[in-house]
Amino acid sequence: MRRILLVNHLYHPDGEVLLRESAEVVVAESDSLAALTPHLAGCDAILARTPARVTAEMIAAAPRLRVVSTSGFGTDNVDIPAATAAGVLVVNNPGSAENSVAEHAVALVLGLAKKLTWSDAAVRSNRPWDFRGGFEAIELKGRTLGVVGFGRIGREVARKLHEGFGMKVLAFDPMIDPALVGPWAERAPTLEELLGRSDVVSIHCALTPQTRHLFNEASLALMRPGAFVINTSRGPVVDEQALAAALHAGRVGGAGIDVYESEPPAVDNPLLGAPNTILTAHTAGLTLESARQLALSAAVQVLAVLDGARPANLVNAEVWDRRRG
Repeated sequence: MRRILLVNHLYHPDGEVLLRESAEVVVAESDSLAALTPHLAGCDAILARTPARVTAEMIAAAPRLRVVSTSGFGTDNVDIPAATAAGVLVVNNPGSAENSVAEHAVALVLGLAKKLTWSDAAVRSNRPWDFRGGFEAIELKGRTLGVVGFGRIGREVARKLHEGFGMKVLAFDPMIDPALVGPWAERAPTLEELLGRSDVVSIHCALTPQTRHLFNEASLALMRPGAFVINTSRGPVVDEQALAAALHAGRVGGAGIDVYESEPPAVDNPLLGAPNTILTAHTAGLTLESARQLALSAAVQVLAVLDGARPANLVNAEVWDRRRG
């Protein structure tokens, strides 16, 4: 019988129910190679929920492996070159959490702009009217939103903040068709120009060697004084030490962060002690609705491959004609 290995449970039980209808499902609670090795030799598919990784060593230890699915859109937790070399298909699940992540990013912007967490803390400390004397919330209308990575999520964040709150939109994405930027957004020719003109910078780019620490001491120094940084993409896109230093110095006005360089963040993560921050637990994509969609998307695609059908979201498409049978 076909065997599917889940590295951590899927986001929603309906996905696991679907898998169990036509395959044996094994759930591993740890992504260490030692814990997974007993299960790898006989598995036909792996579904790895972030932050669990699928490494070259795991792929080499799984001779029957035909497909690996991520739990969402991001694929940085899978060694794609190793999978490709072995003829193993890799699928991801774009679109399922698009609105969820966009809403979360907007919520972080609003939380910083209206100082919601600070006001909440003041009320709970029984001194809200002392707090009101120095309250410095801002309005978003007429301010500029800079979106770095103008894919589906970035565009949806921009649309919500433009149409709903009257923000101007500046977009930087060297990979995007310029026609997708207009008509209500302006394309920034460089990241440097976007940083210098934006009151809020929302990050939505994939993690690649080129984007790792894209936001570092030098780039953060180019931002408008007091501007906000929002990151719901991947943690390593931001140099956390540099961002924390910029927050302490007041060069960056606030940060809304959902993703971290290592997850869960260590107790000495510099952002935990940085001022003017809202920190969430990599939950931007995990609404009730999106969790079910993500789980079902992963399950459907894995079962499609095991049934001999081409999946909807094939990351390494060049493998299809030489895939493992």
